[in-house]
Amino acid sequence: MTSGSRGAGPAWALPYNVCGPMPKSKVRIIPISPLTLRCPRCGAKPNKHCKTSGGKILRYALGIRARLIHVARIKKAARMDAAEPA
Repeated sequence: MTSGSRGAGPAWALPYNVCGPMPKSKVRIIPISPLTLRCPRCGAKPNKHCKTSGGKILRYALGIRARLIHVARIKKAARMDAAEPA
């Protein structure tokens, strides 16, 4: 291959099949986070933690620093994950 010929690539270009066929890319499906949805039980907005009456007391009693999320919110995210086409 010369750089002066018409229709040919540069002299440094490799033939198409030197390394074999290109692998197909795999689309990674990221599951939906329950925190990105509105809570059907308490109405907490997306990216906000659920509002619970005893949550603050429970967290201090158990010594947990995590926020609470209603099970209904988690199930809603799981249903949305299952409904997405694979």
